Amino acid sequence: CKPGYFNLDPNNPQGCTACFCFQHSSVCDSAEGYSVHTISSTFERGDEEWSGQQQDGSTVSVQWSPSRQEVSLMSENYQRLYLVAPEKFLGNQILSYGQNLSMDFRVERRDTRLSTEDLILEGANMKVAVPLIVQGNAYPNENMQTYVFRLQEQPGYSWRPFISDSDFQKLLHNLTAIKIRGTYSERSAGYLDNVSLVTARRGPGVPARWVEQCTCPPGYQGQHCEQCTLGYRRAQPELGPFSSCEICNCHRHSDACHPDTGNTGNTGITGFIDCSNSCSYCVLKQF
Repeated sequence: CKPGYFNLDPNNPQGCTACFCFQHSSVCDSAEGYSVHTISSTFERGDEEWSGQQQDGSTVSVQWSPSRQEVSLMSENYQRLYLVAPEKFLGNQILSYGQNLSMDFRVERRDTRLSTEDLILEGANMKVAVPLIVQGNAYPNENMQTYVFRLQEQPGYSWRPFISDSDFQKLLHNLTAIKIRGTYSERSAGYLDNVSLVTARRGPGVPARWVEQCTCPPGYQGQHCEQCTLGYRRAQPELGPFSSCEICNCHRHSDACHPDTGNTGNTGITGFIDCSNSCSYCVLKQF
């Protein structure tokens, strides 16, 4: 891989993956100690907290079939209804970047009206979506078929709107919704089974070589350069790990400050000195 990229992978059409490192470094390599992990719903014992939603956000009922072990939605008209993933699929899913989200899906009848938003991902105040039939997937019919979507921003994967690789990872870092369209025609049902999200976790198993280990510049630390080192603070705390780190400004009264707020503290026998960002004034707190 050329500088700024890592993990030459035969399963990746792009070959190598760009270093993410919360945009603080372009030097990285594959992290050790991570193995392939899958988050899944097989609906063997219930709906597994999947919910139904209309386009306007209002809720609709999800049906679970104990015999077929699948969930479904029934439409009354041509309005799209979505199956919404539960919490275990959401949150920080950055380790799923470049990996697959897959599912088994069928419809009651073939009167299928596809859209540009058959699968929707939301997070970090962004939204991307794709039609069901992109990335080599077939039109839905009465038989269960497997649909696979690669979570990467490359043009051939047809995510719209097109966003940068760093924004796609930012979305996955704070994934707030996965919505799978469940209905495609009037008075017809759609059936979902075997939803799977490939990710990674620490521990033994098949190595997950797509997980990065970053080499951080001065002021940054952590596997992904997501933390400020001692003597540095967030320049824009509201951005969290995406904020740059800057040297603490304490007028030579302290060598360290809180990495997020910039406040400086020294613990003594009589109390705690709580200083402002610039250490221009202090307040003595008794305890």
